[in-house]
Amino acid sequence: MEHLDLYLKADRDAVDKANGNERCTMYIIFLRNLSTDHKYTAKRRYSDFYELRNQILCLIEGHCDRCSQHYEHIKSYPFPSRTLFPLLAAQTSVIAERIDSLCLFLKDMLSHVLECPFDLCAHTDATIRRKLIVEFLELDEANVMPRPRIHPADDVRKTPNPRPVKPVHSKSPRKARVAADTCPRCMDTWINCLCDDEDTARVGPRRHSDR
Repeated sequence: MEHLDLYLKADRDAVDKANGNERCTMYIIFLRNLSTDHKYTAKRRYSDFYELRNQILCLIEGHCDRCSQHYEHIKSYPFPSRTLFPLLAAQTSVIAERIDSLCLFLKDMLSHVLECPFDLCAHTDATIRRKLIVEFLELDEANVMPRPRIHPADDVRKTPNPRPVKPVHSKSPRKARVAADTCPRCMDTWINCLCDDEDTARVGPRRHSDR
């Protein structure tokens, strides 16, 4: 799950309002989808993790051969054991062990449905998605899915048609291009040209050499 970053922290002085404001250790789940940069949090007690595991096992047990394989895998997972003494459950070493084990458990369950869904039968896939993502994490499935990659050809933004650039015309009249033996005024050859020799606009050899 390269697109998901998941880790846990513990609040040892939390208050469980659902159970008469009972003081307990609450495990805070931090989940970030790296492909969308969306972040989510959920607060659960150890008993909630324990119940989640048992519910999944009960729902997939004996369904089919493929479900039986995943049942054995989940059952054999090193899930942290329960403690009979509340003071022992609040010890720092116990909490640290539970944080590591519960975090790995969530990652393993998510990998079942995100990385290899075709290895599961439809029943197991739907069960884990519903119990883990929707009910336990209280998220939509789209929240934990990677953002679809956009093909470069589809990512080209359409730009409006640029306005045609009008050619810049010079205000000064353009001189006509003529041959070297042609007068630019009358467009006749210099031999037959009758233009005045004193005309400053005349360019070319002088016809009257005696002036």
